[in-house]
Amino acid sequence: MGMAEKSIYEIITTSSIFDGLTVAQLQRLSDFAVRKTFPKPVCLVDLGQTWKSLYFIEKGFVSTSFNMNDGREVGGFPLREGNWVYLPGVLLPNEAALEVWTGRSTRLISIPGTIVRTIAEENPVLYKNALSYQNRVFRLAHFLIWNIATCDGPQKVGRQLQLISSMTDSRYRECLPLSQEAIAKSLGMSRQTFSRHIKKLAALGVINIGYGKIYIVDYDRLKAFWGTTG
Repeated sequence: MGMAEKSIYEIITTSSIFDGLTVAQLQRLSDFAVRKTFPKPVCLVDLGQTWKSLYFIEKGFVSTSFNMNDGREVGGFPLREGNWVYLPGVLLPNEAALEVWTGRSTRLISIPGTIVRTIAEENPVLYKNALSYQNRVFRLAHFLIWNIATCDGPQKVGRQLQLISSMTDSRYRECLPLSQEAIAKSLGMSRQTFSRHIKKLAALGVINIGYGKIYIVDYDRLKAFWGTTG
């Protein structure tokens, strides 16, 4: 299940990261924006590259990947539909410290970074919005690190599902269009270990497991489970 399709202009004008821009500036962003579907995972930003475009996730998800000092590949927090990726990186185009990938069957709206930066020079409120976005990302990173470091297996998985679900509009929380492999990678787990833990959640009646999707049956129980310690 993806978001109901809206016009690009409607998506831009209702996005909080563009609050404070003029109608003319919003229209220019819309004029340069394009939709694109990625049937298979594609690297949007490679290690050491700069962000060339600002992306809106209309369907599917986008995730990050980086290598630890010991050579292990670790995935970051997967962002699902309804999120923009990544305004601070576009406005301040430093070299990326990680890789950014689309998921399978992901549809994005992209706006050239040159247009975004030009409008930010005209209207500095966009830099303020980018700072608010960055603070939100830091909070998510804190929750993710705390989750990985302190929770046991099933609780860790339950907490991660709740965090991913909370990142989008409540109308779309019941279905996470993410593979088990993608979520396992974001937790630094093997696919086999993740499968064992998620089956425990399914046995509790909190979720259902579908092909390439996880359905949240009882969001309130999932939140309660997230807060337990046993």
